[in-house]
Amino acid sequence: VTGDVVPVYVDESMTSIDIRELKRQELTAYDAVHGKKHHLLTAVAARAPADALIPVAIWLADPDLSPALNRVQAMGHRLDRGRPVDGDIDAAQRALVVEKSRIYVAHNQVTVNAVAAVGGVVDYSSVHAPLVFAKLTPAQIAQAELLPGIQRIYTVPELTEKTESANP
Repeated sequence: VTGDVVPVYVDESMTSIDIRELKRQELTAYDAVHGKKHHLLTAVAARAPADALIPVAIWLADPDLSPALNRVQAMGHRLDRGRPVDGDIDAAQRALVVEKSRIYVAHNQVTVNAVAAVGGVVDYSSVHAPLVFAKLTPAQIAQAELLPGIQRIYTVPELTEKTESANP
């Protein structure tokens, strides 16, 4: 009658289930097997020699970005749910990028320092996301998993330039 679409998730016996709870259970089971490692990294680390430096991407928990939003609003920009509205939207967006970058740099530096402390090689720390790229041995990956704030550690394939597919 209303035209509303209401998703209902059911199990194999057609009993209604809470999809959020099911996803939480799946993540808990996944973490019990792999820890904070992505399953592809689990396989790579298991096959790698003890001294192999494995390229990884370390995804961190999101930092609190509210100070950046507050500073941008204090500059006179109006935000709605963290996005610029009204006025000079481009200037507000540029200010948001600068302010958020300050937070990401400080937030990521904690992991950069911790990775360096275990002997890892940090290749890049993002200024726009909670993300650090590094090279770690299998033992260092296990140590990195224990660091607070790390959500997942991914394997990173070697990147090569593919100029045959580039546009002029």
